[in-house]
Parts: sequence; C-alpha cells; structure tokens
Amino acid sequence: MGRSYANAPTIQITPANNAAWNNTPYTATGTGNNGFDASGKSWFVVAKITTVATGNDTIALKFFASTDTVPASDASIAWDVSYSAAITGTYSYLAVQTESDGTIDELRGGATYDVVSGVAIAPTISAPVISGVAYKGVNTTASLTSVATGTFRFFLDGKRVPACLSKPTSGTYPNYTATCTWKPPVVGTHRLTATFSSSDSAYTNSTSPTATIAVLARSGTR
Repeated sequence: MGRSYANAPTIQITPANNAAWNNTPYTATGTGNNGFDASGKSWFVVAKITTVATGNDTIALKFFASTDTVPASDASIAWDVSYSAAITGTYSYLAVQTESDGTIDELRGGATYDVVSGVAIAPTISAPVISGVAYKGVNTTASLTSVATGTFRFFLDGKRVPACLSKPTSGTYPNYTATCTWKPPVVGTHRLTATFSSSDSAYTNSTSPTATIAVLARSGTR
C-alpha cells in the first residue's frame, strides 16, 4: 500500500520481498493528487485490512494532510483506494519501502481504529446508581463507572451537587469508579447525572447518562 510515481494511492498484491513499484500495473489505483502535503509536513496514512473466514477480504488506504481533520471513527472515511478479493496466504511481518526522498517517522498497528489513529474518543460511562434508598437530608451515596480516568461533577436536576464538584475515579481499567455522597435537599423524583473531565488523552470529556431517582421523606424525629 502506498503511492505511485503519478502520486496516486495504490494497493499492490505481490509476493513478499518484492519492490511493489516493479510489478505494475497495480492491483488497485486511486485518483492521483499532490504528492506532497501543501504545508511541507508529512502525511498521516491509515490502512485498514479486514479479513474474513470465507468470501472477500478488504484492504483500504487513506492519506491525511496535516491540515485535514482525522475523524473519530473510520465509518466516515472516504477511502482514497480500496481492494476487495479473497486473499490467500499467511501474514508474518510488516516491511516498509521508501525511496531517497521519503522518510517514515512512526508506525502504529492495532485491532481498532482509535488505537491506530490516536484520535481521542468518548469513554463509556454508566448512569449513576444510588446505594440503598435516598431520604431527604440523609447521606446518600451515588456511584458510576467509566473506562477512563478523570474526575466527575455531579448534578441533581441540572444543579451542581455542592459536595460532589470534583470526584476522582479509582480502580483499574476498564472499571474505574467515582462516588458522590450528599444529602438530597428535596423530596420527590429527580434527575441525577455527572459530567466527566478526562485525565487520559485517549478519551474526551463527556457526560454520563441520566438516572431518575426517588427521594423519600425521612421518617422519625431528628
């Protein structure tokens, strides 16, 4: 996978240890474009290989310039070139071929797009869960889980819970927990949610799903 002398993105199915440019015509060729990023900086290239037990395997390639926005999901990518066929053989290693005017500063491989792209994604966060029954004016504990580390700010009916303005996560991946303990001020049905500030560059700030909770009147005297 790479680029032709005419600056067209290409895919070439060829035996190992062969220089791809010595075996033209290419297996698949996209539309030619500028061979250099206009800013003079390097391209960010994403290749996606999808294999299946039976049927056609797929290879797709995309070049991003330094001025392009790399999407958070590969579902929205318009690939520069792709090829689909039943490809036989066993993948054993990765080799890189460059000519005198080309350099490669980093290679990443992974089973998911976000690992390869390095684009921060929204973390999975649970809705807050109340421990036991919530009573007005009595300490009540709510907790939620997240796949990322950071801090949570809790809200009751859209208003900040004063005791829970910055609750850090604890635990281990993928089940980090944040806990809020406060005294509900009003009886009735309420909406409880939390905003997340990430301390992990792989994840964006986010908001938890909303939980509906019932706050009961406290029985007995003070």
